[in-house]
Amino acid sequence: QRLVLTPIELNQAFRLYPLIALGILAIFGLQPAGILFRNAWFEGWPFLALLLVSILAGGFLTPALLPLLPARSFAVKGWIAGMAAVAPLALLTPAGGGSVFLQASSMIFFPLLSSYLALNFTGATTFTGISGVKKELRIGLPVYMGGAAVSLIFLILYKIQSWGMI
Repeated sequence: QRLVLTPIELNQAFRLYPLIALGILAIFGLQPAGILFRNAWFEGWPFLALLLVSILAGGFLTPALLPLLPARSFAVKGWIAGMAAVAPLALLTPAGGGSVFLQASSMIFFPLLSSYLALNFTGATTFTGISGVKKELRIGLPVYMGGAAVSLIFLILYKIQSWGMI
């Protein structure tokens, strides 16, 4: 019954995909000489794949495997599903890029994105109430903002490292 809601959640997430993808490509194309489209594509495509996988993990995999995933919190369940889906790609593909900063950034941001998408299902089951939703949001939102900030710092450190400044 939970899977009935997944097309709605995935549709909302995929509406933002082009905007986020453009941001990812701009970040990876950014060079001291300007934005280079070759660098944007060749360095950015693995992260576009990670973005796609994290959306599917949070918006489809988590609701599909909800009873099988450990933990009570939907945010934690989404993070576990996101980590399981993203970690092999981030560590074993070009998305890791050989840079510890890039791997750290992807291992923080993308599982948290899956967790956030899974959090949308909190009010859509019979065993959660409004107080549970509020509690998860109260705890989850600061974690998401902090994780995004740390991930951005690691991404900036990667860019500085790729420019030879570190």
